[in-house]
Amino acid sequence: MPFVSFVVHPVAVMNRKALHYAVVLAVICVVAAAGVAGTFVVTRDRIQAGEQRERAASQERALKAARFEPAGPSAPDVMKALDANGQLLGYVALGESQGYGGKVRVMVGLDAGVRTVRNVVVVTQNETPGLGTRVCDVKSDRTWWAVLTGPAAAKETDATPEFLRQFQDRPCDKLVLKPALPDGVQAITGATVSSRAVLNAARNAVERVRAAAGADAPQPPAPAKPKSADAVSGATSYAAPAASPTSTLPGARPKP
Repeated sequence: MPFVSFVVHPVAVMNRKALHYAVVLAVICVVAAAGVAGTFVVTRDRIQAGEQRERAASQERALKAARFEPAGPSAPDVMKALDANGQLLGYVALGESQGYGGKVRVMVGLDAGVRTVRNVVVVTQNETPGLGTRVCDVKSDRTWWAVLTGPAAAKETDATPEFLRQFQDRPCDKLVLKPALPDGVQAITGATVSSRAVLNAARNAVERVRAAAGADAPQPPAPAKPKSADAVSGATSYAAPAASPTSTLPGARPKP
């Protein structure tokens, strides 16, 4: 029997160790999950408040307005931009598209007729630093001396990224990259995927606004039908009857 105990004993020890490791790992997982859940519960309100502030700032940058109101219950991401008197100035909406490193989300400002893009603001992106992130990089005009002498002497003349300036006051039907359209949007060299993602996200926002606005969006006036010269002068046109193929000249005998 000593041989049997020698064989069984190591197996039992291995089983106890495996059970011990499994229990320890399970406890670690439970504690980690509880910690993550507790952190989320504690910071959830702060995260939501931060997202709302960021969205409000993006709306204000996309289109200047006195206040914003939902365009409809079925489109929570589409807002009406109103002036102090409640007059419609335009719309702002979130749009998204797949980029190189993940989803690219933009806030787009449109005119009241949903025909022209006023501004495009990149809200979130996970593109490659130094390449794809250039779609939202601001070209600085500050010198080292201006930076060192204090913020008062280091103001930016324009905080709009150079790439996004191409979207300002651009007709919605010209949201196309070059060279497909001669006067389209010029993509950033080395970041074509990110450039296209911003463009597609802007088009997605335009589609959302058009779907939500519906009858609220002013329609372009129908072209007036041109009036004829007779209708303008009041004259009545008269069409002479067509000559009959059997008519004859004066003095000519009719054929039998």
